[in-house]
Amino acid sequence: MNIFNALMPIIALSMLAQPAAARTSTPPTAPEEEENRGFHGTTAVGVGVIPEYEGADAYRIIPLSNGRAYLDRRYIELDGLALRANLLNNSRIAFGPVAHLTFGRRDRIGSTAVAQLGRINDAYEFGAFVATTLPLGKSGDLRLALEGVHDVAQVHNGWIGTASIGYHRRLSTRWLVSGTASVSGASDDYARRYFTVTPQGSAASGLAAFNARGGIKDVGISVRAAYKVNERWSIQGVAGYKRLLGDFAQSPVVGREGNANQLSGGLGIGFHF
Repeated sequence: MNIFNALMPIIALSMLAQPAAARTSTPPTAPEEEENRGFHGTTAVGVGVIPEYEGADAYRIIPLSNGRAYLDRRYIELDGLALRANLLNNSRIAFGPVAHLTFGRRDRIGSTAVAQLGRINDAYEFGAFVATTLPLGKSGDLRLALEGVHDVAQVHNGWIGTASIGYHRRLSTRWLVSGTASVSGASDDYARRYFTVTPQGSAASGLAAFNARGGIKDVGISVRAAYKVNERWSIQGVAGYKRLLGDFAQSPVVGREGNANQLSGGLGIGFHF
């Protein structure tokens, strides 16, 4: 049993015992805006650029849709490939379920060798998140978050866990910025599905056989900004960098045919209600 598998039950129990929210690409929200009562929120649509698959050095353009709708301090959040629901009406603590989508590998991708390893379907994962928000001054806040999900579609049958720390700050009446640093881990099952090259796969692709094990999967940073055009509309952007680690970076899927340095970004228009 590796370290991550040993820690995963502790992480899961921590998420159930203490409340806090995971990293988010949803446009940053000012602390004072979260204090509003009643129904309100923000939604945004745009375009983004992400790797073809995790570890790829080719990219694809995808539509982006993000948003958060509040009822008092409870909220439902669509955050890229994750859907979260905060069940607590609390200004400092958030806790609730999360559903997540992990893209697989399509038949047609940039790497012919990786394509020979076979198609991988998209994975649907379910779990929980917890987060705590600490005010820093009159216009900023620090957010500590923990999230864990498990595959329920029997694609990789594994766990993914993420811890993050983020800082949000309002620079003026129009500009709102945030930055987030995160670290993610994945189980052996996840690593085997996406990063292992079996002897049969090696014969078909020409890649060296490789048995990937779980552990710390990546570290990443992201920055986001929102410019308020008027009371209803805003322009929002996000840029991110992720570095794959350990077996996830050493696998021939990444080391020979891909890139351990993963970039992403997006630009959209937001509507406040």
